[in-house]
Amino acid sequence: MVYILNKNRRYLGFLLCTLALFILPFLSGCSRKMNVKFDYDSSNYVTKMPDYKGVEYTVDNTVVTDQDVDDYIESVKKKDAIWNTVSGEKVQMGDKVSITVAAVDNETGDYLTGFSMNDQLEIVLGENLLSSKYENFEEQLVGIVPGFTKNMICKVLPDPSAMLLEGYSDYVGKEIKFTVTIVSASRALLPALTDAYVQTITDGKITNEADYRAWVRRNLEKNLEEKKYNDRYQQVIDYLIDNLEVSSYPETVLAQMKESVFDKMNYQSAFANMEPEEYCQKYFGCSIEDYCKKTIRNNMVLQEVIKREKLTVTRREYEKNLDSLAKKWGYDSAEALKEEQDEDAIAKAMLLQKAMDVIYDNSVPKKES
Repeated sequence: MVYILNKNRRYLGFLLCTLALFILPFLSGCSRKMNVKFDYDSSNYVTKMPDYKGVEYTVDNTVVTDQDVDDYIESVKKKDAIWNTVSGEKVQMGDKVSITVAAVDNETGDYLTGFSMNDQLEIVLGENLLSSKYENFEEQLVGIVPGFTKNMICKVLPDPSAMLLEGYSDYVGKEIKFTVTIVSASRALLPALTDAYVQTITDGKITNEADYRAWVRRNLEKNLEEKKYNDRYQQVIDYLIDNLEVSSYPETVLAQMKESVFDKMNYQSAFANMEPEEYCQKYFGCSIEDYCKKTIRNNMVLQEVIKREKLTVTRREYEKNLDSLAKKWGYDSAEALKEEQDEDAIAKAMLLQKAMDVIYDNSVPKKES
């Protein structure tokens, strides 16, 4: 009996040793830290790192309302609208109008080619396609009968999306006289939000109006939370970047970045008849060199957090997070991500995200005064 017990113990010991030989390498492989390398070591340049714990941010108390849900559903219904011609009656907000536009300088009377539209332009009144550029442009068209013309004066607004239009930036804050003809107009007949319509627009995944409204609300709330996350993080990282003290910048990295940014802005600035430096100053509020330095400082902040928190990415974390990262970067699958991005770049992105999470999680709401 003793022999049998001892024999069993020896067998058990042999079994455990055998399992260890096979399992331990697997486990250590999963928990093995990936070797993430940066183009430079922030320690060689950072002289003072601000405290990244306890940075204040302004709280956004925005919530999703019933009106937000209604507005979203209305926008969906508009895609399936039937447009009926408006004839002999005044146009109103929400109508689709086809217009021609002639513009002149309100002071000199000079014809402004960049602001005129000889070809017909179709807009929906109230969607602010033109009112975002020219103050109350669409509002002033309300009440006109199709076929008639109206003269109106609008102030040019600083709309970023229009800055590349010919002469636009020169007229921001000035008044332009527009002669607008409404060639034709139509009014939308929207479908009713019935259970049948809900099933149609969701391919049968949602079967009734109540569930659809709940689904819309959940998605709006998710989008709002993402916006709040980004706004909060941006407030915190901007503070850290502004308060980071450095002795110098990595010369090679800075030179390469300046060349890359210059090429991109050279292409964009050409449409605005501006030099790249002028373009960067106008739209980013700094020179190309300062723009690049801020980008590097951002990376330095994250590197410093990684070192102070001893952050790492293990092989197991790498494999586990591939799917979510692929989705975040717009890839169809983890395999598609790995085909286009090398392992080092992916692992570095995951490590930087860990540092970003530390910064975000340790920020605190600003106290109300």
